[in-house]
Amino acid sequence: FNSVYTQLGEIRFQAIYNSAKYIGGGAMHRRAQLFADAVLGRLAPLQVEHMIAEKRNKDYLLSYSLLPLSPDNDELLHRYEFIHQFHVASRQFGAQRRTSEEKAVEISLNNLAHNAGYADVHRFTWSMETEKIRTVEKYLRPQTVGDVELWLELDQQGTASITALSNGKSLKSIPTRIKNDPYVGQIQEVQKALRGQHNRARASLERAMITQDTFSLAELEILSRNPVLAPLLRNLVFMNGTT
Repeated sequence: FNSVYTQLGEIRFQAIYNSAKYIGGGAMHRRAQLFADAVLGRLAPLQVEHMIAEKRNKDYLLSYSLLPLSPDNDELLHRYEFIHQFHVASRQFGAQRRTSEEKAVEISLNNLAHNAGYADVHRFTWSMETEKIRTVEKYLRPQTVGDVELWLELDQQGTASITALSNGKSLKSIPTRIKNDPYVGQIQEVQKALRGQHNRARASLERAMITQDTFSLAELEILSRNPVLAPLLRNLVFMNGTT
């Protein structure tokens, strides 16, 4: 798209843009215009997110991943998580709609991966999941809320759970007296996100196994430092050449 746009220039491209309704059948021209607007940065990200979350508009979901990216990794991670939130919300619908939305999510993640400069969606996924850990590291350290210490703990399988300690004694659950504290809500959301990350990483590694993806040593070193991904890696069998 960018190559063609550069060759045409703004004036000629706008002529094609305005004539699109005479070329495509039905409403397909509007879809093409929407994608062009996204690549050219003519759409506001917040407006697109509203159309996706409130209207469940799949064309806007596909456009979302085509919007220009800033060098800020937090923005890329936000878009990655937003697309997955859309996917999770699909579970409330029937099988046919879920299938349609899952396909849109798959395409959108592929678009976002290429937009961010990744060779494939698997490497993009692993990079984002590792970046996610960086943003939640503080929840892995004890934080005092009232008379209770709270932190997230990852077991040998990489599954996150909340540990609560009061007066040196381990509690089975978070006490009612502190449940309304903002930090409690935050750590519960992070736990939920990490469990979702574990499920996504497992599915991604299974696909990599089926397609026999190749990993570089540098990639494996990065993945092995991720406390969610590392336990999953230990269960895989790697081949080096023919061995």
